[in-house]
Amino acid sequence: MAFKIETSNQDTTFWYEFIELYRNLPILWSDAHENKPKHLRDRALNILLRKYRETDAAAGVREIKQLLKDLRLAYRTELKLALEHTYASGNSLSNYRSALWYFEALSFLESKELRTLKLHSGLTGDTSGIVIDTSFSTIDDSFSCINNYDDEIVLYCKSLVPALKRLPPQQLMYAKYHIDNVVKWGRIGILTYDRPHIDADGSKKSSGAVNVENCIEVLTTQNDISVPPKRLKVDQHNSDDANHATTSLAYDMCKHISMPSEECLVVVDVSVNDIEQFKLASVDNEFDNLSFETSSPTYARPDGTSDSDRIIHLKISHSDLEDGADPHETAGPHETTLKNAEPVLELTLRRQCTMHFSHYIRNVVPKYSDEEFLRQFRIGRKAVQMICNHLETTSAYKKLRGHGGYEAISPQTHVLSFLWFLGHDKTSYRDVATQFNLSVSCLHSVICRVADAILSMKHILMIPLSEAGKTASDIAFSKKCNFSGVIGCVGGTQIKIDKPRENPDRYLLTKGHYSIQLQAIIDENLRFVDVFVEYPDEPELLETVKRICGNRYCLLGNASYPCMNQLLVPYPVDEVLLTQAQKTYNDHLQTVTSQCNQIFAHLKTRFRRLHHLKGRHLSRMVDLIKVSCILHNLASVEELKQLEGDMNQLHPEPIFTYISETRAHVDIEHGAGIGATMGTDCMQPGKRGLTVSVVVLGGACLTVMLAYLAFGDSTDESGLRTLRMVSIIFRHGDRSPTEFYPNDPHRNHHWTGGLGALSEKGSQQMYQLGKLLRPRYYRLLPPNGLYSKEHMTIVSSYAERCIMSAQSFIAGFLPPLENTNPLPIPWQPAAVNVLPRDRDTILAQKQPCPRYEQSKQRLVAYPPKDIRELYEKNAALFRTLSQGTGQNVSTILDVELLYNTLEIEKSAGLELPDWTEGIFPQKMLPIAERSLALITELPLMKKIKGGAIVAELLDNAIRRRSGILIPERNIFIYSGHDVTLVNFMRALNIIDQTTGKPDFSAAIVFELHHSITFDDDFEVKIVYFFNSDDKYPKEIEIPNCESPCSLTKFEQVMETVRLRNYDETCDFDPFFDFDRLRDLERLRDERRDRERERDRRRERDLERLLEDRERPRPFRPLRPRSSTKRIRRPFSSVSSSFSMAVFMSDKVANSTTLLF
Repeated sequence: MAFKIETSNQDTTFWYEFIELYRNLPILWSDAHENKPKHLRDRALNILLRKYRETDAAAGVREIKQLLKDLRLAYRTELKLALEHTYASGNSLSNYRSALWYFEALSFLESKELRTLKLHSGLTGDTSGIVIDTSFSTIDDSFSCINNYDDEIVLYCKSLVPALKRLPPQQLMYAKYHIDNVVKWGRIGILTYDRPHIDADGSKKSSGAVNVENCIEVLTTQNDISVPPKRLKVDQHNSDDANHATTSLAYDMCKHISMPSEECLVVVDVSVNDIEQFKLASVDNEFDNLSFETSSPTYARPDGTSDSDRIIHLKISHSDLEDGADPHETAGPHETTLKNAEPVLELTLRRQCTMHFSHYIRNVVPKYSDEEFLRQFRIGRKAVQMICNHLETTSAYKKLRGHGGYEAISPQTHVLSFLWFLGHDKTSYRDVATQFNLSVSCLHSVICRVADAILSMKHILMIPLSEAGKTASDIAFSKKCNFSGVIGCVGGTQIKIDKPRENPDRYLLTKGHYSIQLQAIIDENLRFVDVFVEYPDEPELLETVKRICGNRYCLLGNASYPCMNQLLVPYPVDEVLLTQAQKTYNDHLQTVTSQCNQIFAHLKTRFRRLHHLKGRHLSRMVDLIKVSCILHNLASVEELKQLEGDMNQLHPEPIFTYISETRAHVDIEHGAGIGATMGTDCMQPGKRGLTVSVVVLGGACLTVMLAYLAFGDSTDESGLRTLRMVSIIFRHGDRSPTEFYPNDPHRNHHWTGGLGALSEKGSQQMYQLGKLLRPRYYRLLPPNGLYSKEHMTIVSSYAERCIMSAQSFIAGFLPPLENTNPLPIPWQPAAVNVLPRDRDTILAQKQPCPRYEQSKQRLVAYPPKDIRELYEKNAALFRTLSQGTGQNVSTILDVELLYNTLEIEKSAGLELPDWTEGIFPQKMLPIAERSLALITELPLMKKIKGGAIVAELLDNAIRRRSGILIPERNIFIYSGHDVTLVNFMRALNIIDQTTGKPDFSAAIVFELHHSITFDDDFEVKIVYFFNSDDKYPKEIEIPNCESPCSLTKFEQVMETVRLRNYDETCDFDPFFDFDRLRDLERLRDERRDRERERDRRRERDLERLLEDRERPRPFRPLRPRSSTKRIRRPFSSVSSSFSMAVFMSDKVANSTTLLF
């Protein structure tokens, strides 16, 4: 099936677009893409198919393949006729006028089709006079590309000599001048494509004059593949004002002449033996076909990118240009001569080899001065050589030698590419790899090797302070701030990062981006003593401060650090009225700390990659941060001073100054001279009124914004207008200990309220939590501000601390309005419903469940593997805890209870024993978290303990959706314990997003929103408050329920853990379903009481019997046996049933005591 291409104007435009699209898909016609995957070729065919369906909607991929075959067959046939014509006429192929109107549009197929014709017809590239054959000759494999710049220049000059000799004197003078300028910049390796040049009047142009255009680059390899045309721009030298003026005159007078039918060749990277086959084609002076342009045209690629290709180094020998040229006139063409200059031709450039940044380290880097080297690589040559020497000794680098038979990458390439990557924030992996002639994967390995090598030098470059060093630091800081005993300063900064794969929520800031915290100890010389990055298993800053300072020295810090004996911080300004001495202390402290904290600004300025670290692997980003700090210590003082000037050059900040003495104007400075220009422009006649209007309007807008922030609805942005119902579950506030260990030094400490009671701090925490949640959920509160059981319900555990926490929470969450408060104090009573301890399944969860107890006993008998490993790993810890406490600490439950006691004592400001140092909380917290998780280890245990809470919340939400919630409450409040939150979060499988051991006053909120996405359904959201100070709650991602999560979908996801019937799940026998068998502990106590009562009764009977024996009995006559009658009483079913019940209860009690 043959396709006919129409020639109407509309169809011609379409086919030009179709062929251009075909040209931009080289995978369909280039030999270089023959080994690419098939799916890429299919994708390219589909792109063409979409375009072709504009004319034929029913076309398929088969038609596109046939069309491309017909196009190439037609082009090959016409190209064969063109070659025959050139053989017969002796002209070049460019002079051939084809009858095929799209012949020139398919010129990108020329090299491939020529090879095809040569293979079939035996054509060679030796025919003289046919330029097209020689230009596409394949370089023989025996000749290697010459990488030396001098050899390239010689070959290039020899190729230009024949064409330049044919130029008129005026054109030759013009060419010589511009070639000298290009050679000058190419020699020092800074030849670019967009260097600005100065016009005759001194104004700058955005781009240099273009003297070589229509550059068609052809990559000649064994497959000889053609590359689409590109336009090459060669820049001018702008160092001399006279040269700039002359250049601009030459640029204005010499018009660019476009001759698309003619081609010429510039040969680079070829051997001397092949120089004759690359020549400049002669161009006929057909002035009728010339088109003049008055300005320098620019070229944009089809994909939207600009030309930023390779640098070409040129050199023209004056001795080769003897026809009509004066070698002493290279400084610039004379103005009078240039007026009579008539441009004749325009050179078109063709390349044979792809040119990269070849030998950048060998040819360019050695020519850098010390200052240029420092500016490029951010570190001096001596330091680089030191790193290279150390890198050679590492095992990772030694493995590269002789690997696979290839030469290993040099240490200099390793270190310089790493420093280039670390010092330039706008460069990608591809840019750095191209700069140093590496692949992207190889560059990644290089960065890892160098980073590991520098990290191994930390013990050399970050030496801990010795006693002599501490003394010297003390003397230096005493001179700076008059503080004795100071040996350093503590500071930190935030480094922006991409979203990490490991715990991303931990590094998410309130502004919406991710960052990692860097803290450091800094000495008097602004060098790092030690660095601390926010990452698991990293050392703690405060612990290191205590270790370094001891009891003799201290460090300086800002207000964000706690006040310690080893850390001096400023007085808080907001709390007390400072004296003059305290203000002076704060001023001196702020001056010194601000000077020391400048090290972080210098660090980011020097290693600009720290402005935003790219990557998802957090461990590698932590290594790069540490490496930057180590390299900072490696630099000398002179290098740091040279790099200090970059801070003001990289990020100039606008300076706004308002002056109102005799006239008002605004100066905005971004650089030199701009501020004055803006100020003068604002005061020009006719613009004064406009300036005043803008100021007035801006003031009005600012007032409205401030009023909105002060009195407006601050929750609209959170989308809380759609809120319909909330269920708030929180842990009680801070409390006193419930038990002490034998060696506890604070056993006799006075605890307000007794053991296990809510402390004053806990009441404040719960009150603050209520105030925190009120602005978020105020839309659901009663309109009159008074408590009503129709709007909310409050449920608490049996513990008094939970009841008091609920009352404190309501005091902050629902304060009465002034006009409706019946009491003289800003407080109102609210009903708190307390669940009995033995019937509580959702908060304290003390209601007995035999099946849960059986699962727990099996879990204790056969613990999981991680529990066994935990016991083995922490055997020494258990022994230490047992010795320190004076009691047997052998289970993770013992560790959890001990952790709670130590945590409360530390929170109360009591000093912990010495044996807790290094153990609490670092080593004990993971064990305590695992103990809480063990409560819901098995699926049945998770369903019983966590599923009851899920069922409670789901039932309320479903009844609200169905309209059968009576009364129709909006707020449900539950005051519970830490196990309440842990069991609930483990049932939802969201414990990884929060914490394994909730803090005091932590809260999780189950929100029900009206949904515009789902019809007749609600949207579910869950947020978590870590404590009462958490102003920005974390929104939890519900597993297996993508956001927005509907209530129906959430119900389906929770079906496996939802507890519908507690008694059936726990497998109760109805015969024993009465009150005294509900609680196994009470049953055991009652059994013991009965046993004691039976013993006492036996004792009384025995005493009575003894008394009866001692008492004299009256004489009774004996009766004959036959006259004695035995009286049989009827059977009492009631008494027998009661006796059986008592017997069975005793039997159950005896059996249940074995489980404890």
